[in-house]
Amino acid sequence: MTIKQQISQYLKNNNFIRHVTILSGASVIAQLINIIIMPVVSRLYSPADFGVLALYSSIVGLLATVSGFRYYLVIPLARRDRYIHAIAWLSFLSQCFCVLAFTIIIIEWKEYLAETPYGVLLSYWYMVPIGVLCVGVYSLLVQWAIREREFTLIAKTKIVQTVSRCFVFLLCGIINTSPIGLLLGNIAGQSGGSTSLLHSIKRKNLKIKFSFTHIKRAALSYRKMFLFDTPSSLINMSGAYLLPIVMTYYWIPNIVGSFSMAQQVLALPSAIVGTAIGQVFIQRCSQAKYEGNIENIYTKTLIILFIVGVYPIMLLSMLAPIIFPVVLGQKWIVAGNFALLMSPWVALDFVYTPLSMIYIIMMLQRPAFIFLFLYTIVRIASIYIMRDNPDYAMMLLSGISTLFIIIGIILPGYFIHIKISSLISIVACLSVKVLIALAPVYFCLYVLKTHLYVTIIALLLSMALYMTLGFNTLKNIKS
Repeated sequence: MTIKQQISQYLKNNNFIRHVTILSGASVIAQLINIIIMPVVSRLYSPADFGVLALYSSIVGLLATVSGFRYYLVIPLARRDRYIHAIAWLSFLSQCFCVLAFTIIIIEWKEYLAETPYGVLLSYWYMVPIGVLCVGVYSLLVQWAIREREFTLIAKTKIVQTVSRCFVFLLCGIINTSPIGLLLGNIAGQSGGSTSLLHSIKRKNLKIKFSFTHIKRAALSYRKMFLFDTPSSLINMSGAYLLPIVMTYYWIPNIVGSFSMAQQVLALPSAIVGTAIGQVFIQRCSQAKYEGNIENIYTKTLIILFIVGVYPIMLLSMLAPIIFPVVLGQKWIVAGNFALLMSPWVALDFVYTPLSMIYIIMMLQRPAFIFLFLYTIVRIASIYIMRDNPDYAMMLLSGISTLFIIIGIILPGYFIHIKISSLISIVACLSVKVLIALAPVYFCLYVLKTHLYVTIIALLLSMALYMTLGFNTLKNIKS
């Protein structure tokens, strides 16, 4: 049997790996497109433009978290079609209600915001409710597609979104319509492919039935999504989305844009495979919850996420101060320095984000709310404490966030009956392996400060160590 046939047979027999491969394959293509155009986009738009985009994206993301009250997340968990339809309608109607409310609030507050640093976004205020609605509808359709195991279609929409986003960025950048080009591209990049998902869902379900009685029952049955998960998610996402908003208040848009660019670049591995693993993780855990082996899925996914994501992010961050000015342009030097400071935080967040869905699957909204509330408070506090020095603020933010994310990775083990000591051992062992693989590059760049050719050799040695250690670890995981 050839290697190709062996791989094909393995993927056929392992649904988890096959689904991850489909989604991550599309994400790889999408991110390759992003990587190719990033040096162009970074020269068409200034860090200040990206600062406006960061502010806009944060506001839309924060409002989209509340919009719909997160009911769409339980679509994969529903056991009968009538409840699926009811949840879908409940989510959509909630989305429309929230978007209308947000529009009214923005109109009423326009005059007050004009006197603040947030006035830079008032010329584009109408794009906020549009963006919220587009994000909400796409999120609803994706969860339904996950239930139907339409992973291939989801993968296609990722590519459509990326192509649309990049096309708008380039077109508007060339005709010099910044920063609105970034805002339009952001909307295209978050909602593209929605019509394809809707068409597929309607084809399988024929008619999405509307029943007020069933909608009311769904709202009552899953009221924890409104009462606990929505506030919990708002607190969780506030930690990320409020950072650019708070930074805009204290710092100039150039600093905020540099922070945003550093986050985007370091998040590339997460965008490539992290989201894909997370989507399949939801589907597998939903099934494992009833089969009684959810702890095995959690541990296995933790190891896969750590091996796949942490090393590439850490390595990229070490090289960031060197490659950012070369690849993106000299105006992005600050972004390269921020990327280095943020590396452990972003790397471990790659692991934590998909695994945090366990709180929803196991309906553990209360403990999640408490943890996320504390996590958000300390992140915002770190910016406030070091508001006079962005570099020190990044160092404090990264350190505190890293500590809390480690706790966030280990904490679910208590609720799904995994020994805490076992999870601590896994995280510590994997961390040591990553640090061993990174050691040659670190010493060449920041301790010995050797010649370029020696650094390249160290980089190759580091990658060889990583592949060896990672392969040996993955080989021990049962398929």
